[in-house]
Amino acid sequence: MADPPAKFEVLLTKGAEQDLESIHDYIAEFDFVGSANRVLDGLMKAVESLSCFPERGIYPRELVTLGIKEYRQT
Repeated sequence: MADPPAKFEVLLTKGAEQDLESIHDYIAEFDFVGSANRVLDGLMKAVESLSCFPERGIYPRELVTLGIKEYRQT
């Protein structure tokens, strides 16, 4: 049986935390809290999955054209 993938610590910047909160608040205001909670849960699952798969996702095309390969998007 294969070993489980290594775990990495995933940290969110203060700005990222504020963005997530703003997304939640916006959806809660214009739809309803249940939808906002589901979206936030999905985003947090994507963030948490980075602890096992830190190189997941693709390089954003607009950054690659500038020669930047430090960031990925999911």
